Amino acid sequence: MASDVYHFLKREFNFEFVVTRWSFLVSLLCFVTGVCGRALLEFDLLQQGKTNQGLMVIFTMGGLILNLLSFVNGSLHCWPSLFGMTAEVVVLLLRRSRTRPLAAAAMISLFGAFVCGVQIMIAPNKKKEDEPLLSSSPKDEPKVASIEEAAP
Repeated sequence: MASDVYHFLKREFNFEFVVTRWSFLVSLLCFVTGVCGRALLEFDLLQQGKTNQGLMVIFTMGGLILNLLSFVNGSLHCWPSLFGMTAEVVVLLLRRSRTRPLAAAAMISLFGAFVCGVQIMIAPNKKKEDEPLLSSSPKDEPKVASIEEAAP
């Protein structure tokens, strides 16, 4: 008999419980990171002259993320940390991908995303000074009619 509901769920519904709990915890971290990125971009805090404001947002969100990680690591009863839980999720997904074709395809896709992420971190693309962010010619842009042209 399990000592509490947490251990009962892990014992009886291991895959479902572990993956659902891990997904929720990681989604919290992704949400806070996304809010930080959106604030930096929306208020143009990455520009020259707004360094202090940008650093304030980065340090505030960094503190929030680290505090959240500290709380999560302290509330996990069956793993030493979120990283240990992540390792178990990977093992569970690899085991499941042996018997299910869509799970195998998902693992291949996730592995491809991981490889691309590592490549981006190792050698990010360098944009040339005169190269536009999106290269499109004026002929590719759709024509938009003005209100005067659309009126009968």
